[in-house]
Amino acid sequence: MISDDVTARRVPECLSLVDLTAFEKSFPDELSGGMKQRVGIARALITHPDILLADEPFAAIDAMTREAMQAEMERIVMETGQTCVFITHSIDEAILLGDRVVVISYRPGKVKEIVNVNFPRPRMSNSEVKTSKEYAQLRDHIWNLVKDEASQTNRGE
Repeated sequence: MISDDVTARRVPECLSLVDLTAFEKSFPDELSGGMKQRVGIARALITHPDILLADEPFAAIDAMTREAMQAEMERIVMETGQTCVFITHSIDEAILLGDRVVVISYRPGKVKEIVNVNFPRPRMSNSEVKTSKEYAQLRDHIWNLVKDEASQTNRGE
């Protein structure tokens, strides 16, 4: 646990990091969905954790906001050097945000494969990455690893 005075010093830094300085006095109902997501990121970063765990953080927001938040997450991780374990069901999101994609089997949950992602950063703003042959091959490889798992999930097995 960090002290109140350390927290007080870290709040402006974290709000600046997620580009919410102008909204520091706002109430939650005055913030958009994307802004609320950024508040969540700031809250997670305030304690300077060794590892940031992000479990489907963008699942409940619209596609445009999700893409903007993915770019924000990439920028924040690059700026802070923070280690982030990012859990997602989106293959594209995993490739664009991750350095490694860990594919987990359905039941029992075991590591099926660890796939290295070797594209230069930033990725979210680099359309060449997303349209490259290598990206398509990597996406297909990961899809082939998870498609059987996805069909088991749909059947409730």
